[in-house]
Amino acid sequence: MAKLIFDSYPSFVKYVKMQKNLTKEETITLLKEYQANSSEETLEELINGHLPIVLSLVKKYKDTLNVDPMDLILSGLNGLFHATQNFNFSYNVLFSTYAYNEIESSIRDFVRHFSHPVKIPERVARKYYEIVKTRKMLAEKLQRQPSENEIIQALDFSITEEELRRMMESCQTPLSLDRPVDSETDEGLTFQDLLISEDDPKQKMEEDIEEEVIKQRFEQFPSKYRELILERYRPTENGKPVPFEKLSNKDHDTIAKLRYIEDWSKNEIAKYFEKKLNRKL
Repeated sequence: MAKLIFDSYPSFVKYVKMQKNLTKEETITLLKEYQANSSEETLEELINGHLPIVLSLVKKYKDTLNVDPMDLILSGLNGLFHATQNFNFSYNVLFSTYAYNEIESSIRDFVRHFSHPVKIPERVARKYYEIVKTRKMLAEKLQRQPSENEIIQALDFSITEEELRRMMESCQTPLSLDRPVDSETDEGLTFQDLLISEDDPKQKMEEDIEEEVIKQRFEQFPSKYRELILERYRPTENGKPVPFEKLSNKDHDTIAKLRYIEDWSKNEIAKYFEKKLNRKL
């Protein structure tokens, strides 16, 4: 695997240029060898030989997105690692083609979950969340999903069916409740502030139950996994997770291994949450 020997985009570019380009025949040989004996040395050679794909995709995304290039690199490495673990010759495609799709998918997943989306104007955000609350209230009352007209009749402001549909479509991107609203007058205002105007005991109780369920599964993790997650998501000045290369990493694990631990942990918590509460996290 690519060891933790680069800590910036320029050093990664330099590292990639130092690697040997693999031919199609060499790639096939390495894949068969790795599938036969799971050799770490073979895996590292296979990974390093396909780092140019990671680099090309990082270049594709880094100048158009407001994200740290190192996060894109780590996501790309994770995708490449998954490609080496899941590739099957029966797919009848070149490994490079398969790896490209896995790498880009991994990078897109990161962007979708961790990048900062375009801000929505405060007045739109307020109306959007008022619509969301009203729709939820009506669904509980009627025991079915309300119609657009029923939502409009229950709102405190005037809006046409066309405007309602357009607003819902424009706000489909999942939003973090801690994300700031684009406001010139309410500095620091978050979407959570738009939703909660008074204490809601029922909501607080539900949140406490959810937190306890997550805590139960987390405490069952191996100590190494718990330590990594706690360090990765400790409070930071920019509000982002701590980059993998800056973690203490006592066992000197590869970046892909650290990413695997994180993915495994999130997946296990999500499955446990759904099992206990019969709904998705």
